[in-house]
Amino acid sequence: MLLVIDVGNTNTVLGVFERVAHRPGEDVTTETARYERLVANWRVGSHLTRTVDEYGVIFRNLFAMDNLEVSGVHGIVISSVVPPLDSVLRQVCERYFNTKPLFIEPGSPWENGYCESFNGKLSDECLNGEIFYSLREAQVIIGMWREHYNTVRPHSSLGYRPPAPLARAAAA
Repeated sequence: MLLVIDVGNTNTVLGVFERVAHRPGEDVTTETARYERLVANWRVGSHLTRTVDEYGVIFRNLFAMDNLEVSGVHGIVISSVVPPLDSVLRQVCERYFNTKPLFIEPGSPWENGYCESFNGKLSDECLNGEIFYSLREAQVIIGMWREHYNTVRPHSSLGYRPPAPLARAAAA
């Protein structure tokens, strides 16, 4: 899995992606299989006063909440416009995920196309049109959006086809 972290001044958005095979019979561990299937995503506050351990506990709890294994993360990409949090998040990645993160420089969306594209779609198609009255409501609505994103919604990178039928065909 790939963990993508987008750090903003107010919020930090995390997304976990799995690899998707693009050709029938293709093994998802090959280099041509790309991280395109969104497995989970969360939004937490960006707080300069949080410690490495506080962020570590938050991130690990988010993974546990969605029944994801931290050990399954094989790569981490961080895009941050909050330099004081960079060293904290680097330590979180190394201590809690046993992985050195790759940092994308601010103002370099071309280096972070998947994250930029996903964040825009999540905001435009889900978050901007909702008001969440409880954490549970947010989990359900975002979960429904994630399911739609992964199974029904056409993706331009797949020739405007949804990813789920391609993944099923590749597995068959």
